[in-house]
Formats: sequence, C-alpha cells, structure tokens
Amino acid sequence: MGQEPDVTIVAKSSSAVCMQWRTTCRYSQTPPRNDWEVPRKMTIERFVGRVAAVRLPSVFNPWGQRSPHDTSAGGPAARRRHLRAHLSIADPALLIVGEAPGYRGCRYSGIPFTDERKLLAGAVPRVAPPSGRLTTFPLSLAELTATIMWKALFDFGVAERTVFWSAFPWHPFRSPEQHTNRRPTVQELELALPFLEETLARYPDTHVATLGRVAEWSLRRLGRATSPVLRHPANGGATAFRTGLHRLLRDYGL
Repeated sequence: MGQEPDVTIVAKSSSAVCMQWRTTCRYSQTPPRNDWEVPRKMTIERFVGRVAAVRLPSVFNPWGQRSPHDTSAGGPAARRRHLRAHLSIADPALLIVGEAPGYRGCRYSGIPFTDERKLLAGAVPRVAPPSGRLTTFPLSLAELTATIMWKALFDFGVAERTVFWSAFPWHPFRSPEQHTNRRPTVQELELALPFLEETLARYPDTHVATLGRVAEWSLRRLGRATSPVLRHPANGGATAFRTGLHRLLRDYGL
C-alpha cells in the first residue's frame, strides 16, 4: 500500500477566466506560477500521492476518489499502485503525453491510455495483473485509443520502454454525468503544468512526443516546443497515428 497523500488540494470552482482552449493563452510562453508547485525529483510514491490529493469541480481523480462502479473500496489504492508501477521505469525510451484521461480507460485503470481489459490480460509492462475485475459493468471496459496505442507499441517493439502521462492527469467530465469526457479548460491545464514538469524532469534523457494539440500546448508552455505531435488515433486517426509513431521511432533510432 502506498503512502497516503501528504496534502489536500481543493479548488471550489473554475473561475470566469476559463475560456475555450482554442481561443486563449496559446501565445504565452512563460509558465505560470501557482500554489500547486511540485518538488522536483520527488519519489514516485510521493508524486502519486500529490496527484491523488487534487480535487476540482467536474473532475474525477482516479487515484484519490472512489467511483460507484469500482468493485471495492480499494479502487483508488489499486489505481495508485498501478500508476506507481507504470512510472517505475528508470530510463524509458519514449514518453507520450496525451490530453486527459477518459472514462473507459485511465479513470478505472489508473494508467493513461490503458483500460481494464488490458490490465486483466496482464499485457501492461511493469504492472501486475489484478486478481479480479476492476469495475461492476457487465463487461470489462475497453477503450479504442488504448487498444490502438498498445498494439502499435508492441508491434514496433517499444512497449516495454514507453511511459505515458497526460497534460491534465485527472478525468474531466460533463457534469453531472461522470461517464463522459470533455476537453480540459485553459485554467485546468495551467494548474496541471507543475505535475507535467515534474514528469519531464523525472525522465530527462527520454524522447518526448505529444498526442494531439492540447498536449502540445502544455509542452509549449513549459518551453518544449520541439516535441513532435502524433495524430490522435481516435475518430479515424489510427493509421495516421501508426505512421507517425513509426516515423518518430525511426528518426530517434528506437
């Protein structure tokens, strides 16, 4: 069992400065300063504890909150354990940064771009398969993006050396329905920057790629404008994603 969060971070509302991502803040290059600073190079256990401590409106924290569809009260602890194992790689070859967790994937698995079905199959490197179902849904949850991404990584021989993170690591939903997905607001993305910065600092020699333009925006805010952008595999983008990933791995010599 991991260490409990040493701080609780709560935001009661998203202020009026939250606007559509496409219309604001895209030109600023100076990372904002805020009260959510994450100590650089903290242990994975403490880092996951701080991620688990965050509470925001219309946002579900997989590592700190229990979902009604968890099979047990230990759901958040299991997700913290999964995330710690995923991040435990010392020197990954590739870090892929996405936008935010989805309700069919990370919300219940605790790992970005990973679903319940993949965990149950024991097909996630470094993560021990759970002893039973994670959710009470009739069928184990599967996420198309997770399926496409993991298949490509295994096909190209880099699954064991890849680590995932999200520009906004918690699950944003369209209130009041939690089993929906929405794009994080600009303010939410900025609040999450210290956690992204710590993840980048943890793997300083790792090649970084972003999945989609939202993640690219966050990397630019941290001065990482040169990170390549992969096509998101959803909505007909699977072939373009595989082609882009293959090209990226070839260019990096991976």
